[in-house]
Amino acid sequence: MNWALAAGLITLLVAVSNPSAASSGSALAVHLEGGLGGTAVSGLSTAGGFVGAGIGTPIRHAGLAVLDFGASAGREHGVYIPEGPRPGTRSLTTLLLGLEATDTGRTCGPFGSLGLGIGHVTLSDALGSWADSPNNKIQPRNDWGFAVGVGAGYRSSGGPGPLRMQLAFRTHTLLKAGEGPAVASAITLGFAY
Repeated sequence: MNWALAAGLITLLVAVSNPSAASSGSALAVHLEGGLGGTAVSGLSTAGGFVGAGIGTPIRHAGLAVLDFGASAGREHGVYIPEGPRPGTRSLTTLLLGLEATDTGRTCGPFGSLGLGIGHVTLSDALGSWADSPNNKIQPRNDWGFAVGVGAGYRSSGGPGPLRMQLAFRTHTLLKAGEGPAVASAITLGFAY
């Protein structure tokens, strides 16, 4: 994990000191978004909400260097078969440093992103299926680990004032050896500047 954070910090430092950022007309890009999707932790999934925010700066020939924050939370709802699994309450939070491929001159159109960083996952009150084990309680989780995130979307050419509307699909994953990954995916709607 240390190599990924070091590489990300170097990328951000290069982006901040990049003279082409000042000449592109906008030295800073910001987005704020929210949406609905699903989370899967310890093999059990449920619907959840997602919020995300990011800040970036243009880098030469590569789009933007971005620092992204994403948080997803969900809890079981609905009717379950008594012997069946129950996903419990969970959250997944990530802080990622990465690249966003976009046309920095136009600040609109399609974009894609990839980031590496750290994440935190929690899980409580989850039960596995009785068919799997009579003692079906799944261990609570409160883990930190290496995180990866990807996204793709589209920014409109207009919005309220200087803002642009943004529609995106985001997936963030926390990798934890021995306990399986935690994944949050969502379709989001938001604003970008």
